Amino acid sequence: MQKANVVISTASFGNTARFWDLEGRCLQVIEGHAGWVVSAIIVR
Repeated sequence: MQKANVVISTASFGNTARFWDLEGRCLQVIEGHAGWVVSAIIVR
């Protein structure tokens, strides 16, 4: 797996999901969920 293809996802009780690169930079924030985000499914 190439480093450039790795993205880490996190979820929170703050109703958001975030996607990060391996350098710790936030790539995207998904907001607007009605409740906690407790899991994610990543489809490639």
